[in-house]
Amino acid sequence: MNLTLTRLDLARLLRDPSTLIFIVLLPALLYIVFGGAAGYGDFPMGKGNVSMFVMINMATYGAVSATTSLAAGSAIEKMQGWGRQLALSGISDAQYVWSKIRLGLIIALMPVTVVYLIGFLMGASAPWESWAISYVVAVLGAGLISLYGLGMGMLIRSDVAVSITSGTIVLFGFIGNVFNPLTETLYNIAQFTPLYGLGVLARWASTEGQTMLSSGTIVEEDLTIAVANLAAWTIIFTALSIVALRRGRER
Repeated sequence: MNLTLTRLDLARLLRDPSTLIFIVLLPALLYIVFGGAAGYGDFPMGKGNVSMFVMINMATYGAVSATTSLAAGSAIEKMQGWGRQLALSGISDAQYVWSKIRLGLIIALMPVTVVYLIGFLMGASAPWESWAISYVVAVLGAGLISLYGLGMGMLIRSDVAVSITSGTIVLFGFIGNVFNPLTETLYNIAQFTPLYGLGVLARWASTEGQTMLSSGTIVEEDLTIAVANLAAWTIIFTALSIVALRRGRER
């Protein structure tokens, strides 16, 4: 039954043009503009080139945007009473959650796959294992960040939560060294922001920890800081979800 729920949810999402535009086409367009068609794309960086660096960043953003928006929407429908309707059909809370997890991973695969295919055609270069590792890290890491969307959906309890979640993910991307090179000061601040750790981990197999500042200076990123960042924000977003859930039950 829960496989059927996943299939129906996926069909519903794919019928909405905004899903394809904002989840798939936007990251692909950003990669084409800032990576594939850029004159500096062939410059070497780590084991790959700058085009590969930008490709991984845009794919990671696309995956995170997809999973957080989906999680926020799922939390809203659960808090607004859809969960009670599902209970009448025999679907347990655990089955509902696993259904949404599967759906989230499927949706996350879409922007990552499209961006990687375009990157392959437009000159992104790195050893095959760098492609594979970065692909998996981007998708699975986005699943952890989806806890942010889940918490926001349960906290705000209205459709505006999806818009707020999507907007703040863009902000996190800008200040987290995902969209564009930062100044040294902003880069130091970025290490405390939600998408920094995932971005570093997704890129690591290709860049070997190298990133570029707005001045053109190449700096070495710290793998330990990246892991600690992702772990800390996962804990924070989990706590947010738990607090929001308890608050919702008290109403």
